[in-house]
Amino acid sequence: MNLTLKDPARLDVDTLVVGVARTPDGPVVVGEPLAKGPLKALMSTAPALGVTGAVDEVVRVPAPSGVKATVVALVGLGDHEAHGGADATSPGGERV
Repeated sequence: MNLTLKDPARLDVDTLVVGVARTPDGPVVVGEPLAKGPLKALMSTAPALGVTGAVDEVVRVPAPSGVKATVVALVGLGDHEAHGGADATSPGGERV
């Protein structure tokens, strides 16, 4: 495994791992791993796929347009508040 400060959407990798937390209003992506367009596309399907953000949940989905990786792994981090309410993006692409 390698860590980098490069734009995650441009990485030439098989799978891009994105942290998802649980909120009362549904799952949210923690931080800003992707630009708004790809992130909104990714999260618009998350609830329909059963993504909740529960601890240790892993849901693999095809990478949206604009992401070089083949697959995105949405990895559950648990309750959003347990992570200090860090910046997050809702399924609709809004910042929470």
